[in-house]
Amino acid sequence: MSRTTSPEQIVSRFLQALANKDYDTINALLAADLRYTNVSLPTIVGGQRVATLFERLLSRGGGFDVQIHSIAANGDTVMTERTDVIKVGPLHIGFWVCGTFQVQN
Repeated sequence: MSRTTSPEQIVSRFLQALANKDYDTINALLAADLRYTNVSLPTIVGGQRVATLFERLLSRGGGFDVQIHSIAANGDTVMTERTDVIKVGPLHIGFWVCGTFQVQN
């Protein structure tokens, strides 16, 4: 990772890629040894597996949007406070999220 691109910028880029259904960018930003943990759901291991999951969810008529309220980094750890919106047809469900990302290389 170049220092001209901050960890916060990379996390923002990833979240925007989800909103834009930009599967190439999503896949490029996820590490092979990624551990994706969503509270109360099983942890998924592997960037390709997570990218495939997002692609399946978003390509079946679903959608995603994000509004970042706060973003902060401590070294390579980035914390976001945001509202995520899951879209299924005409139904849009927004919920508050506080999540951390590890940005390396």
